Amino acid sequence: GLVRYEKTPGGEDFAWLLEKKPGCLAFVGCRNEVNDQKYALHSERFDLDEEAMVNGAALFVQYVLVTQDEI
Repeated sequence: GLVRYEKTPGGEDFAWLLEKKPGCLAFVGCRNEVNDQKYALHSERFDLDEEAMVNGAALFVQYVLVTQDEI
């Protein structure tokens, strides 16, 4: 599901690119508490739930399909 994310400057450099071409920046979650994959990115215990990559890829493919006439 979608979660409202706290404001972050994590994409400030990306904003410069968006002045030239349309685009989007998304944070795709990869937390899976069932598999103990719940630790922050810079934690020594961080482990990516690779199933989340499917959702992330689908998100960006949808964006391209919807905006392909603008690119």
